[in-house]
Amino acid sequence: MNYQESSPRALSVPICERSVGAEVACEYVLPDYEEEIRRLLRVSVSPLPPESFVGGGNASFAGALCFDLLYLSPEGKLCMAKVSEGYELSAPLEKDADVDYSDEIVAFCDVSCEGVNSRVLAPRKLSLRCRLRGRVRAYGRATVTETMRGEFSPEGLERLTGTADAAVFARALSEELAVSGELEMGLAGELRIIGGEGSVHISQVQCEDEALLCRGDVLLRVLATVDEGEPFVVRGSLPFSERVEGDGFHEGMSARAWGAVTELALGEIDGKVSADASFKISAEAQENVGVPYTRDLYSTVRKTEAVLGMRSYPHAAACRMGNFTQSLYEPLEKFQLENDTEVVDFSASALAENVLCDRGRWALVGESRMKLLVKSGGEYRCLEIPVPFRYEFEGEEGEPESFFAELHMTGGRARVDGTKLALDCEMGVSLRLCVRGEAQMLREATFGERVGACEDCVVCFPRGGDTLWEIAKRYHAPLSRLRAQVSGDDDLPSYLIVKN
Repeated sequence: MNYQESSPRALSVPICERSVGAEVACEYVLPDYEEEIRRLLRVSVSPLPPESFVGGGNASFAGALCFDLLYLSPEGKLCMAKVSEGYELSAPLEKDADVDYSDEIVAFCDVSCEGVNSRVLAPRKLSLRCRLRGRVRAYGRATVTETMRGEFSPEGLERLTGTADAAVFARALSEELAVSGELEMGLAGELRIIGGEGSVHISQVQCEDEALLCRGDVLLRVLATVDEGEPFVVRGSLPFSERVEGDGFHEGMSARAWGAVTELALGEIDGKVSADASFKISAEAQENVGVPYTRDLYSTVRKTEAVLGMRSYPHAAACRMGNFTQSLYEPLEKFQLENDTEVVDFSASALAENVLCDRGRWALVGESRMKLLVKSGGEYRCLEIPVPFRYEFEGEEGEPESFFAELHMTGGRARVDGTKLALDCEMGVSLRLCVRGEAQMLREATFGERVGACEDCVVCFPRGGDTLWEIAKRYHAPLSRLRAQVSGDDDLPSYLIVKN
């Protein structure tokens, strides 16, 4: 049987590993129904999941940035506004002769914001500028080929085989989804909604044929006042269950998903906050598939020269959802806060910087940014507090080949406790990790002159480090003949009869 034709031998191989940047800049004019800007307190920015495109030798990604503005009006009222602006990122693909670039290219990109600059140009006009960084990883499917040169008989070939447990991937981006509901206020009086922000928390994923089932909540944080009193935050959640369809998903794959709110409309109905949210979900899955390959080859009847080469590939190590908790309890003076400080609003974001493996235990490490809106001495102030994090999880041990992680706040509390600032934050994690697989594979074999006939009995006395394969190849002997002389414990005997 022809080994090369009898087994599927397509291997996932990396064809792009690059960090790319882009800058998004825009000017925004507040509509007439929005309050004018006296002082800009904070600009928060979050990227939406990007669409991916492969073509023209590039992996390209297009999405949108959402800017959330918090500012004071000339009357000293807190106000919020939202701005969206598109972004594009692109990275060139590396050329690999064994990869078919017209099919089965899958590309991933983790998009993060490196910083945002804002400037008020006029009471209703401001400029926004944000620097983006994208970590791009793309894979193609390479056929593991062998080139045979010269004359040879398939019946005289001896082949040493192996199996590469290589990752295969599936990914999909949902259409725009929608959810709506109401949040209870718990207070009587005339309600004024200042604004709000939403995030997507996916708590459960399940792979199905050609789809990923995602269950979770759109988490809402609404800033409001009653009877123009002190502002306060209303938190709530809108549950959802959505099926994200895409090629390549099937039962048994490990999966992760994350999402972002694309639009949020808030209103007041009978003293309750009505919410209509649109959002998108990015879904990914991976698994390992055994790909057979030839480690070495020789002929028992012709002299053989084999050319071997190393091939790297991704091996799926972990793909999961998770969560962890962070706490902070520090003196107010450390953050230049007075004892009369009141916490009005609290949110958090986080960015993963690396993955570490220690004795089979993995850790995702990075930095969270605790974001506070506080009031002290009658003045509002925003501050960010960096807090390092470490999220530990289980996965197959190895050298990291690639990782992608999205982190988001799922709940928390901030308060002033005497002269201390106390923060408790719950973070959700969606991550996917591959480790580096590597195998030495046969690339080419050249068959020369026939091996001379030998009428004598040939005995081999194995040297230290010899393997049965190396001895059989050295003497062009059938491997089965030598294997029959080895006991069940696989230790080589003191001598082997290679020809008789």
